[in-house]
Amino acid sequence: MKYTNDRVPLRFDGGVEVSRPWLSADQHRAQRILRKHASEPVQCLCTPSGVPMHVVCRGGSFHLATMPGRAHHHALSCPSYRPDRKTSGLKHYDRSAYTLTGQNQNVFVSSSPVGAPPFSHFTPSAVLQLLWDLAGLTVCTPKILAKRKYFLVSRSLADVCAGFRINGDAMRPYIPLAFTDPRFCRYLLGGVRRICHGRYGNAIHLSADNDHTFWVDQKEWSNSALSEVFGPFDEPQWQRGYFIIARLFLTRHGNFRLFDSGLLRVNRSFLPVTVADEGFLQGLVDANRRFFVCQRYDAIGDDRIPLVVLIDRDEPLYLYSGQPF
Repeated sequence: MKYTNDRVPLRFDGGVEVSRPWLSADQHRAQRILRKHASEPVQCLCTPSGVPMHVVCRGGSFHLATMPGRAHHHALSCPSYRPDRKTSGLKHYDRSAYTLTGQNQNVFVSSSPVGAPPFSHFTPSAVLQLLWDLAGLTVCTPKILAKRKYFLVSRSLADVCAGFRINGDAMRPYIPLAFTDPRFCRYLLGGVRRICHGRYGNAIHLSADNDHTFWVDQKEWSNSALSEVFGPFDEPQWQRGYFIIARLFLTRHGNFRLFDSGLLRVNRSFLPVTVADEGFLQGLVDANRRFFVCQRYDAIGDDRIPLVVLIDRDEPLYLYSGQPF
């Protein structure tokens, strides 16, 4: 259930309106129409006032393109929307870390420290933030929150992962309620339900999963975000409200082992939060404001990235932690 509305109409010169599915259903028809209007302005009607676009020719074919600096003016549900670089930590990564090829997201991931920007790779926790953003789970409106349940979150993440590539390979995740057999999966993705300490490892149980146990040994626990959030390996703490992503490995004895774990803290509305900003975001939710949460990814110390962007105004408003709204 990706937060995308591909039926947003396009208005060409002369008042001609077509939908994107109708345009893409027949490539010959699409090329004929785009060629005819190549020198004319195009309006994307995803907002009441419309957003200007234009037709470009690349390699002998005509394509619809966003105007420079206007991609973030489109509605969040519009296929042409791209976040403003001011509101996204993606600006701190170089091209080798994140590329977009057609509908596929290509990400280079490593559990090693990222160092100074531009970052050459994503950490596992940053990948989980990226998936959250691509699935539209950073968007908050009263209508969306009324429908957002664990099942829909898992389905949204599964839809996004279908076009996601990590280090050149298809992601193939195990997500409870979305995928039911982890034996053929490369990654695990789900909400942490509880942690049980064992002699040789800690067992992680996921929300909506009553059948499988996933094990983390001391080395993997201590060298990942798990020790920072859940405490030391020998005395793990159980905390609600965290999603986990990790590489999944099936041992010859039939046990599921986790490697390179990353974590994301979410509130009861499944919005990404930090301990310091949880109260501020909840205040926006209680006030029925419409907004989306900005992600810093691995650029944790970049205070120039706002916490949220209000989208229930004539012009988007950037808000920082504790700022009046």
